[in-house]
Amino acid sequence: MAQRAQARWDAMIKGDFRAAYAFLSPASRAMTHYDLWAATRKPTATEWKGASVVKVECRDAQVCKARVNINHQPLVGGGSLGTISSAVDETWLIDDGEWWLLYTR
Repeated sequence: MAQRAQARWDAMIKGDFRAAYAFLSPASRAMTHYDLWAATRKPTATEWKGASVVKVECRDAQVCKARVNINHQPLVGGGSLGTISSAVDETWLIDDGEWWLLYTR
């Protein structure tokens, strides 16, 4: 699961939103069209520099939480404040033998 979470963030950092979208659970993709999802992915006030999965906790064999540290540079007045790190928590579910990100709006 951690490898899939990392691969999804690697795609996000590269701006390959189509590849990142493919990691959403089948149910999430059925409820959220790619164009709508992608339109809200690219940050506008910061530039992503990197991401790493730092922790995985599994509630059971089918649901895990991944904590991801994201390094980014906030953009202020055309300049940068330097690189800072923020954490996000993601929920991943197993379906048909594969791990998928649960996307909630």
